[in-house]
Amino acid sequence: MFIKNLKLENYRNFEALEIELEAKPGIQIFLGQNAQGKTNLLESIFLLSFPRSFRASSPNDLIRFKQNHFIIEGGFSDFDLKFGYQK
Repeated sequence: MFIKNLKLENYRNFEALEIELEAKPGIQIFLGQNAQGKTNLLESIFLLSFPRSFRASSPNDLIRFKQNHFIIEGGFSDFDLKFGYQK
């Protein structure tokens, strides 16, 4: 199974993000400066597979500052997933 796209809303440091990924074998590399959200991006993909964060103890910790919800949507080679939380 391969991830094709990812959409984030009010998730950690991302107000809104939509990315397309190549759904094929190989390695995807995320490059960026420190504190730009690379680990947050990986954590959001993890959350689509497991119903808990590997970094936060509460879903409230995943919501962008001064917001009341977050949404993570991912398209996979076989199906689509959506995960969200509201205070």
